[in-house]
Amino acid sequence: MVTKTVMASGDERDLQTGGPGRLKVALIQYACEGGLDRGRFLSKVENLLAESVRAGAGLVVFPELFTADLLPGGVGVARAIGLEEEISAWSGIVDQEVPALWEAFSAMAARHPGVAVLFGSTPRRRSGAENDIVNTALLCLPDGRLIEQDKLFLTPCEDREWKWRDGEVLQVVEAPWGRTVILICHDIEVPAISELLVRIEPDLILTPSCTGSIHGLRRVRFCAQARAVEHHAWVLQTSTVQPPAGLGGGATVNMNEHTGQAAIIPPSESLYEDFRREGPLNQPAILFGEVDIRRSRKTRAMPVVYPARDQRRRKVSPGIADRGSIQLPGAPVQ
Repeated sequence: MVTKTVMASGDERDLQTGGPGRLKVALIQYACEGGLDRGRFLSKVENLLAESVRAGAGLVVFPELFTADLLPGGVGVARAIGLEEEISAWSGIVDQEVPALWEAFSAMAARHPGVAVLFGSTPRRRSGAENDIVNTALLCLPDGRLIEQDKLFLTPCEDREWKWRDGEVLQVVEAPWGRTVILICHDIEVPAISELLVRIEPDLILTPSCTGSIHGLRRVRFCAQARAVEHHAWVLQTSTVQPPAGLGGGATVNMNEHTGQAAIIPPSESLYEDFRREGPLNQPAILFGEVDIRRSRKTRAMPVVYPARDQRRRKVSPGIADRGSIQLPGAPVQ
């Protein structure tokens, strides 16, 4: 796994903000009804984006695998289809829908000047390796840059059942508001990625997710909270959710349940208590709030709890972080 830096080319003044140094954000708790065609799906996404922009958001975040709305499902579907049918359905989306969706997403973002949009994620065929399917988020920036971030660490379902492939590169985006990385769902939980972030020093971490139970949601949320504390960074996390009663739902073996909740997680609760936000649990909603990266860069320099800084300091002089020493029971120090 390697990192790649994507430099800024836009003007920070072009971005919608909530005040000096502040960025207004909208996190979409996206209800997966299932059974939508491309037109209905894009109309639904456009309506949510337009509502977010009308409220003044400069950054809009959709969740992981929100294209599951194109899988079989919806009102009147009584049973979940089997795994082979589910794999076939995802393959159909990858081959028949995603190329057009990619173009539609970028055109949709372009219709809202000054607004950045993270279009959750969807499976797609990896460029140059057409037999490999990766789970990719698309970030459209106001200056016209399109950032594709593959999920680096797949869940057992994605790996063993769907046969998708891990991503290989973590994009470090110099966005108009600050240094940003996209960690899709399980990626926020992986220790090796957090170790990379010690060197990257991100201002903002975007975490679109898709979880099927309250346990999975909490796992992602607690790890997102840990990354915010470790790196004194903002984390924006949002999820797919169940549709309201009567609007159907997914009908595939792995995508028939959604449990989600969006959160704006600041670098420190004590210093940023007024910024912390949570959406309603497992309900369709848009969570609005603000992040203040100018302020968080200043508080990073203060004597606050900032574990990544402590780790960098220990690597300057001899110590555990420098030597990588461990002591196993009954064994010499390694």
